[in-house]
Amino acid sequence: AQGVDLSDAATSVNIIDDDVVTVGFAEVVYTVSESDVYFNVSIVKDGPTASSISILLSGDAAAEDFTIPDMEINLTANSVEEGAIVQLVDDNIHELTESFQISLSLLNDQGIAVQLNPNTATVVIGDDDTVTVGFKQANYTTSEDCGSVSITLAKTGSTALPIALQFNTADGTATAQNDYNAIESIVTFQPSDTELTIAVTLVNDDQVESSEFFMGRLVLRNNQERVELVPDTVVITIIGRDADGSTGTVIDGSSPTTVVEPLSVECQFDTSVVAGVIAALVAIIVILTLIVIVLSCCLAHYKRGQKYDVKTPVSPDLALSGIGVSNAGFEDID
Repeated sequence: AQGVDLSDAATSVNIIDDDVVTVGFAEVVYTVSESDVYFNVSIVKDGPTASSISILLSGDAAAEDFTIPDMEINLTANSVEEGAIVQLVDDNIHELTESFQISLSLLNDQGIAVQLNPNTATVVIGDDDTVTVGFKQANYTTSEDCGSVSITLAKTGSTALPIALQFNTADGTATAQNDYNAIESIVTFQPSDTELTIAVTLVNDDQVESSEFFMGRLVLRNNQERVELVPDTVVITIIGRDADGSTGTVIDGSSPTTVVEPLSVECQFDTSVVAGVIAALVAIIVILTLIVIVLSCCLAHYKRGQKYDVKTPVSPDLALSGIGVSNAGFEDID
């Protein structure tokens, strides 16, 4: 307006910033292998800011799976992405796929409006460890006189979960029920097991016959990953019997048509059964010893009682003379 002097007027204007910056993980799922040892996690910011922003990265997995101490990540004013390195633990243990969570929290926003999205991510760790299970040896030689043959399964490698196997016998030249009792069973290696034993009963028929063989096979149940079956087949050769009742030549189980030199067989014994028998014998000996001690004590006590109860006859001459004796009977010895 005319006639108004505004040269000395001062005006203050406050500008309120309503912009919101978003900070979060670049991915919501990270898939890694245990053998990677390290992997990088990216934290992104959707634009420049007037000042830096401090973020805290932390995780929730067990210490045996990864190493990620709480770490501070600083996003500078012009930075739109920063990385953090997470260390994995390669434990050489056969186990299932595992996962854990990592998360972000705001430490210092410097007066800037910040939203964390996404503020959590999942890390999936694929296990790359393998374990081997199978027959401890591929061939066994036995005699039907032994009554049974013990077949040993072995596991190589550490496991964090059970391993279930199907064991079946199969006829060769030896047939089920005529030469051995067929078996179809499930055997399970617990994490602490390294060996398991399966006993197959043999049929002792006292017949004159040549050497025969049958087989045992393993099949993995439940499609468990990274489990190798080596070897998955075992051959059991039963030595033949000659007309005089002695064992004959052995047919090599790996090649049933090949005849090798006669072989004597030492039957296998279940050491647990032997240990049980020995323990029972020791217990019987201890009980018999206690009985003998008790009877000896009773006999000694009985003899001491007899010593003081014995009646001594008085001489007939003394009885007739009447010296010191009231009658001709017996007197007690005190």
